[in-house]
Amino acid sequence: MSKAVERKSKVDTALINVTNYKMIYKVLCDNKTPFIQRLRRDFRNTKSEMIFGKYKMVEKVLSRTIGETGMEALKGTNEYKLSNKVYMYILSDHDEDKIRETASKTEYHDYERRGEKFAEDIILPKGELLNRESVRISNTLFKDIQKIGLVDAILNPKTNSIELAEDVVLARKGEEITEDQEKMLRMLGIRNKIYEVVIVGRTAIPQ
Repeated sequence: MSKAVERKSKVDTALINVTNYKMIYKVLCDNKTPFIQRLRRDFRNTKSEMIFGKYKMVEKVLSRTIGETGMEALKGTNEYKLSNKVYMYILSDHDEDKIRETASKTEYHDYERRGEKFAEDIILPKGELLNRESVRISNTLFKDIQKIGLVDAILNPKTNSIELAEDVVLARKGEEITEDQEKMLRMLGIRNKIYEVVIVGRTAIPQ
């Protein structure tokens, strides 16, 4: 079975179950596959169902069930044209607060990327250079680390570890991330990017 056929089959199955639920929500998600997989798992655990909203047939079938008024309520106000966002539908018996709670508990941290804004200050403390898991940074990265920003880093001949003589401000919140800073974040294992879900519309499903 091809991926396209398999995907259509899954969507068809989900749409058949629409009237088994009281509510349908339209949400805008950061389009990261592992994040969406976790979301779908977490919503399944609350006896809810999550389906992609990017297929034309989804809206066509939904419109037959909830009508024009329902589709208008689902339309929401968040318009987007970026490939890093995707619309999803959530079928559920839960109210909006429970949907928000489930979505907020689904955590997926990733590296911030070049061109984005730093979510928070990043300050590297004086002493041995460690990653976010408190694991020593390999001394084989010493030259790379110096080259892309930590020019004052030293290689301790006794411990053979990379050290900082003083606290180093790697970045400030709101600054645009450069290519070198992106590389540094990966070397240090700093994952400050948090993916989010925004509810843009909802409507009751006729029973």
